Amino acid sequence: MIPRETQDPGVHEDRDRGGANRATLAEIAALETLSTSWRSLAARRLERSAVEDWTPRLSGEG
Repeated sequence: MIPRETQDPGVHEDRDRGGANRATLAEIAALETLSTSWRSLAARRLERSAVEDWTPRLSGEG
């Protein structure tokens, strides 16, 4: 887990469903039929144990 003081403010930690989400992300990252960019995104989320904050995109600010 990334210490809060060094964590990117645009990233949310996956605390509640960590085990299930990590297993799913690992499966996604290993899917050879999936595009490289999606596999990389899953791998990055696994590595950081976090997902990016989509609030700005969803609210039209980003």
